[in-house]
This record gives sequence, C-alpha cells and structure tokens, in this order.
Amino acid sequence: MWKHEELGTRISDKRIEQALETEVKTVLTACPFCLLMLEDALLLKGLADKVKIRDIAEVVNQSLF
Repeated sequence: MWKHEELGTRISDKRIEQALETEVKTVLTACPFCLLMLEDALLLKGLADKVKIRDIAEVVNQSLF
C-alpha cells in the first residue's frame, strides 16, 4: 500500500498536475488511499492551500444538513 514509484512520475503527482490544469478548487475521491496520496502530493508541491482533497461521503454528509 505504501510503496512509492521507483521509476517515473508518481501517479498522485500526475493527477494533481491534471487537476491544477483545470483550475478546480476541490478534488473528490471515494478512496481513502487516494485521499492520502493526493493530499501528500499537494503538500510536497507546497500547494495544500490551493486545492482541497475531500472524500465524497464528506461532501454528501454536509449537503444533508
């Protein structure tokens, strides 16, 4: 689960780059592992304040109340 890519670009870095190209403010995921990896990618790039990574269940829960 925690093995990082040894060759090439990390998938999470690539996905964050793609998200930044679209100028989104929030990225949703249903996968806890993806949530951690995407948050980590943002932190490593110093962009944690630019995009939020959230679980879909979190967003659904907030919309109910």
